This record gives sequence, structure tokens and C-alpha cells, in this order.
Amino acid sequence: MEPPALDLDDEMHPRFSIKYQSVPVDLLPRSESLKMTVKRVVPYWTDVIEPSLKDGKKTIVVAHGNSLRALVKHFTGMDDS
Repeated sequence: MEPPALDLDDEMHPRFSIKYQSVPVDLLPRSESLKMTVKRVVPYWTDVIEPSLKDGKKTIVVAHGNSLRALVKHFTGMDDS
């Protein structure tokens, strides 16, 4: 289930962050569920981080809680129930 979307005037909306000033507002997420996070994070893990580890490169992963939950879900094979 997707959490409630932020109002466009909510100060937590990404449009107020300097790093997203060049991104059109309609492309910025207003909420993100764990399912959405898995869809975003796992391909990056698979395409970038995992090959780096397999090449023997020292790698550090810094992430917020939901991104880490997405990886744990992926690693353990948890289903959506």
C-alpha cells in the first residue's frame, strides 16, 4: 500500500530541496511504498553494487531505512504478503 502523498505545499516535498530544483515538479515523488523502493533499489544493487563486490572492490552502502528494508527483502526472498 502506498503511503499518503505529500501536498505540494508540504515543506517535506522534494521540490523544496535544492538538489531537485532542476527537476520538473510532476516528476518528483510525493510518496514511496516499500514495493516502489524495491523496484528502484534492487536494479541499482544488481547492476552497480553487486558487480563491484564481485570484482573485489571495497564498497560501502549508505542508505535510509526503507532502502535497507528493500535490500533485506530482496536478499531473503520475502514476498509481498
